[in-house]
Amino acid sequence: MGPVLVVVVLSYRPGLGTIALAVLAGVLSNLVPNALDLVAPRSVRPQTFGVLMSAQPALAAVVGLVLLGQDLRLHEWAGIAIIAATNAVVVLGQDRPGQERPGQDAVSTSASVRAANDGQ
Repeated sequence: MGPVLVVVVLSYRPGLGTIALAVLAGVLSNLVPNALDLVAPRSVRPQTFGVLMSAQPALAAVVGLVLLGQDLRLHEWAGIAIIAATNAVVVLGQDRPGQERPGQDAVSTSASVRAANDGQ
């Protein structure tokens, strides 16, 4: 960014207002996402946060397509589909409150038997 800024300032002589807006945009484009990345893990479950983080590249590609008219190639769409499918598997596989995993009773029963035997 530094060399580009030097060329723009020397070539076009932008006004102070333009420079201030560019600095504000640069700060906010880093500050807001990074602040949300620090606050969000405290507010949501780790699995949900992981899904949201992994969805960011797919959302960025779709925004680029819709707002900027950037065309995506087949392998890029395939990547988005893989991310979406992976997120769906993670969300559907999350433990629900009150829901036991298969084999969980056997593990807890085995631990209970061992604890009872150790106590005798």
